[in-house]
Amino acid sequence: MNRAIVTGCNLNYIPGVAGLLRSVRRFHPDVVRYCLVPPGEMAESQAMLGDLAEVVTAPRPVRGVPDKPLLQLLAARTFIATFPADVVAWVDCDVVFCKPAPELWDVPPGKVNAVADSVYNLGLMVPSDVWDHYARRFPGVRKEQPGFNAGIYALRAEDWGDLAERYESVIAPGNFPYYPPGFDQPVLNGLFLGAVNWLPRAFNTHAIYDLGIPPDTRIIHYTASPKPWMPNFGAHNRGYYEWQRYAEEATAARANWLRAYYYLSAPRRYGYRVVRKILTKLGFWRHEVGVANGPAPA
Repeated sequence: MNRAIVTGCNLNYIPGVAGLLRSVRRFHPDVVRYCLVPPGEMAESQAMLGDLAEVVTAPRPVRGVPDKPLLQLLAARTFIATFPADVVAWVDCDVVFCKPAPELWDVPPGKVNAVADSVYNLGLMVPSDVWDHYARRFPGVRKEQPGFNAGIYALRAEDWGDLAERYESVIAPGNFPYYPPGFDQPVLNGLFLGAVNWLPRAFNTHAIYDLGIPPDTRIIHYTASPKPWMPNFGAHNRGYYEWQRYAEEATAARANWLRAYYYLSAPRRYGYRVVRKILTKLGFWRHEVGVANGPAPA
């Protein structure tokens, strides 16, 4: 079975895409790699990525999406079923593979592999002033039901070849008062309603600042900002070790030094309040006077 991965970015995010593709090449060298870019950026993007991926543009604009490059690029993920592969995965450019993840492409017939969003349910994905319009397009949806993070999903091309057309029928003029930023995620959730084959969080570990990185993680998704390839993303942040090791292909010695730095910099990350909490738990902090002064009296 032929497998492919499709990602997308503009020139500003090429370093992120390059890191993702290096990690995919490392763990899945047989998976064909593609990168969607805005029209007019193909030549420069291909020169920067080299043999990491074949750079392409969307076959056409997505009807109903505002004519803005970023919104069109995000909506272009609906074209992944048109790529020449049996199973295709869409993966955002702010992602890195830490371990092999073959199950991502192990999609049951008629299903879509995806991971539940760690933070947002459907009611939080859809703006409140758009919800009634959304619910009319997708009868039976509930605000409190879990949704998947559309930064990573995989499908069989033969099952979803008309995904872009289905998407366009939902967002056709008159169906919504406007097209919100990031609307591709809830619309895809609606289109795949009842067809999602849920994968564990290890296949799309995001919200890492709040929830941490599980030890069995296969794929890290850096949904926050700044991104790990940006100069203001410090080595003390969660996930930087994995980014350096697998995206930047740092030496094991450098990567392990970064991991050690992460743990040694705990006071910098968590600060005075966490240190105080630990000392209190151990009985070395007096709540009533607020100083470290031995165990509190019984």
